[in-house]
Amino acid sequence: MESLARSQRSFFSRVLTKIDRLFSSLFRGRRFAQFGAGSYVGKPFLLSGLDAVKVGRKVTIWKMARIEALKTSPSSIVLNIGDETVIHPFVHIAAAHSVEIGTECLFASGVYISDHDHNWQDVNTPTLKKPGLTVGAVKIGNGVWLGERAMILKGVTIGEGSVIAAGSVVSKDIPARCVAGGVPAKVLKIWDEKLEEWVKA
Repeated sequence: MESLARSQRSFFSRVLTKIDRLFSSLFRGRRFAQFGAGSYVGKPFLLSGLDAVKVGRKVTIWKMARIEALKTSPSSIVLNIGDETVIHPFVHIAAAHSVEIGTECLFASGVYISDHDHNWQDVNTPTLKKPGLTVGAVKIGNGVWLGERAMILKGVTIGEGSVIAAGSVVSKDIPARCVAGGVPAKVLKIWDEKLEEWVKA
């Protein structure tokens, strides 16, 4: 009986998942500038400015994601997510200038990515009332893995195949095929092509 109940739960779970994916494709997907075939967006925390967001094929954005794009012109695309990228729950991506995410990336829960900051230099005016933003393009290469609660700040490029450790704050460029971590993040290991193994930086 227990195995039958488990099988029934599994069956209904699969049916509900298929219904949710169909709803995502037919309704949530229509709000994006481009939404590739086979892509999925779970029930979001916040989706904003999606006419400035392109999503590639077979992209998975799990529930409670916060995706925000601030358009700089009527035809501008400020956030581009490459094919087969997987974004786990509670990820926050905020794009005002340019955020480019490569193919087959993996973002763990709670990751934060932003290409802008509020102006803060004038101490006589509260940040909330300061006009404008400071921006810097963010580019994340193919196959990058961002660990739990990693933060990627404006103006940063992360090279192809790199791994960012959980809880890291990336404020400067990270080269391809390396492991980086810390606050601020620094390169800890690099991939040695000759030895075909990770070595200390």
